[in-house]
Amino acid sequence: MIVQKKLSEDNISILKSCLFWTFIWGLLAHSFALLNLHYVHDSLVISANFIGEGTWEIALGRYFQPIYVFFRGKIATIWLAGILAFLYISIVTFLISDIFCIKKQSLVALLSGFLTTNVTITVLLATYIMGTDTFMFANLMATCSAWCAIKIKKPVPSMITCVLFLTVSLATYQAYFAVFLIIGFLYIFYKLLTADTEKAKLLLHLFTKALVCISLSLILYKIGIKISLKIINGKLAGYIDWNAITNIKTIIPFFFKTYTSFFKTYAHIAFHRSITNVIHIFLLTYTFCIFAKLIYERIKTKNKQDIIIGIIECVLFTLIPFVANIMFFITRGKNSYELTKFSFYIVYVLILVLQPKRFPPAKKIVYALSILIITFNVVTANQVYTKRKLAYDATAYTVTRMLTMMSMEDGYIEGETPVAFIGHFDSNPLFQNYEEFDNVNILVGQKQTSSITYPGTESAFIKYIMNTRIAILPYSDSLFSDSISDMPVFPAKGSCKMIDGMMFVKLSDIPTLPSTNKETSLPPYSFREDEISFYIDNKIISLGKSHLRGWAYHKNDTCRVVIESDGHFYEADIESRPDVQTAFGLDNDKHGFSATVPQKLDNYTLYLINDEKKEIYRAKIES
Repeated sequence: MIVQKKLSEDNISILKSCLFWTFIWGLLAHSFALLNLHYVHDSLVISANFIGEGTWEIALGRYFQPIYVFFRGKIATIWLAGILAFLYISIVTFLISDIFCIKKQSLVALLSGFLTTNVTITVLLATYIMGTDTFMFANLMATCSAWCAIKIKKPVPSMITCVLFLTVSLATYQAYFAVFLIIGFLYIFYKLLTADTEKAKLLLHLFTKALVCISLSLILYKIGIKISLKIINGKLAGYIDWNAITNIKTIIPFFFKTYTSFFKTYAHIAFHRSITNVIHIFLLTYTFCIFAKLIYERIKTKNKQDIIIGIIECVLFTLIPFVANIMFFITRGKNSYELTKFSFYIVYVLILVLQPKRFPPAKKIVYALSILIITFNVVTANQVYTKRKLAYDATAYTVTRMLTMMSMEDGYIEGETPVAFIGHFDSNPLFQNYEEFDNVNILVGQKQTSSITYPGTESAFIKYIMNTRIAILPYSDSLFSDSISDMPVFPAKGSCKMIDGMMFVKLSDIPTLPSTNKETSLPPYSFREDEISFYIDNKIISLGKSHLRGWAYHKNDTCRVVIESDGHFYEADIESRPDVQTAFGLDNDKHGFSATVPQKLDNYTLYLINDEKKEIYRAKIES
């Protein structure tokens, strides 16, 4: 009873420490973001639609997000989303501390610093503001799942809770599946490294239980997807290329690329990048030396079982980067960016728990370097937020000038006159690059110098930030003519002009597209419902025409590409794409295509025509 009470008191003390340090590090790194408006990029759309039904997230397989938002409430304040995120991170820190038996307050402070100040949190608060707490909720669910699998000793309650938490995490944001994997993997590795031979055998049961839980969670998750899509009468718009995953030729190239991507990510601490790289090399070498010493102590006994365990430990050690970056491998690099890499920073746990019993100066050096990394994270975060704030203010000022010029045109009535934007905000010469912040451009979404980055964000910015209603025309309704092409670019005089009862605003020069591809027809081949792999790298709309560039393939077949829209078929030009060939293990590189069609493409069909097999494969694409 006394022991249980003492353990309870210790846990409460650690939880308080996790809460304290998470909020201290969080405020140092992210208070600027929480206390200043800087809506940009996707955060404009998320903020504009936070009261919506969440159908797009459901289509992405994140069907628990609308449920989470329903229970959380429809908040619109940045600081509240941040506070909730910090709360979730502090619980994650506590659970990880409990799993790895981290009791020292100094280690808890460092672990909290790594998990709170990393670039995943920075990019969330800089670019996907109102989704920050939602993503960290998915992170918390994944961590709870790992904790239940490891700490609950009774098999049935352990597996039930593990499966439920992991399913919720997958249904909120799939990438945090990697958090569950890396926590479990590091725990097995650490315990195998430090346990005696008999206890090491027990870890096999945990590994088996984890595999069963993962399988059951994936089954439940897939059932949930089918039910949610049926409710909204929609279809899945996922990013995973199942053809590539099952293609054995892609496994080896992407296995090694997964390691390369892992180590490159740690260079994304934008402040003092070269020093940061040196620190990480030192810490990696330090951890490896401790690992090697422990392996040597095990195998020097010459016990057969110890030698086998030592070999297993060596294999597990080399797999740590791969497991942490498993989402890169699963998606074949398609959706590998900072939001999907929170699992990387849990690897720091190894540095904190693998400490030598002797030579105390080594611990102090590790602590000092860890504090330095966290400090660099804090500086990087504030640089990012400062740039986003400058871009936000510049966008607000530019849009104010634009609205003023529009109002001065005779015949323009705000909210009634149709408005067509020609070109793009982020291509306008007013939005020049901030050279002082070049070092943060490597982070996703931070290169742009305008808060308005793609079609749809301009209407959200004008409506919700500027509190102005204008009748923005969809791009397909824009009427193009020579007089529009001759207009100067905003803010020059004449860049906002009334033409035939419409307001045209020329934001940037209109790109000149290649000549239209020839119109064709489909041959009388049989249609196959085989799934094809494709990706549209770029779509440009200009002067009533659309230009597509991308890649597509069906197995290893050689195919022609045809684009169909509104009953018209246009044969695309085939291009060499050695990158696609290498990525997906194809026999040749003739899987790229480009095409220009004389209309604006919203919903269209991509056809692959196999003349050798006399078959046609197709994919419907909706913008």
